[in-house]
Amino acid sequence: MKTNRRDAHTLADACRPDAYHPAHRTSAAQRAVRAELAVREALVRPRTRSLSVIRALLRRESIRVPSGSAAAFVRRLAQVEVPPAVERAITPLVELLTPLNAAIAAADAGMARRVTADPVARRLATTPGVGPVTAVAFRATLDDVGRFARPGQVVAAYLGLVPCEHSSGGNGTGAGR
Repeated sequence: MKTNRRDAHTLADACRPDAYHPAHRTSAAQRAVRAELAVREALVRPRTRSLSVIRALLRRESIRVPSGSAAAFVRRLAQVEVPPAVERAITPLVELLTPLNAAIAAADAGMARRVTADPVARRLATTPGVGPVTAVAFRATLDDVGRFARPGQVVAAYLGLVPCEHSSGGNGTGAGR
């Protein structure tokens, strides 16, 4: 039930000094990096989809293109004999791959330059399995790490990676699943 009195109490509670925690606004520099990452992602998605469709159409004809990098797919495709009807079908997608690959390579070069210029991203990129794009994305997402009192705040609260236990009967053993 709505009442003015309840609204007044709610607004009064909201005005208490400790009612809200300050919200972080990502810096302009990191917002620019996030924009570059979004553009790169917008380029990678159609390339991935195009490759999937091409491979599916070739697979229907029992044609396999050797595995390798997405950037070198067109070169590997040229080494495979493709029936004319299938070639006509996939040609528009194959023609998209060259400019997409060039744009993605340029975006990746930009990420590599960012890693070189940013000591935090450079240190992140030394972790096995973390390349320039991941390092730059992590850095852009966290922005100012000084705002976190301890690492657990980053993992649990900010990134939402909270380990939890799913157990049956509350005994913590997970028995009965």
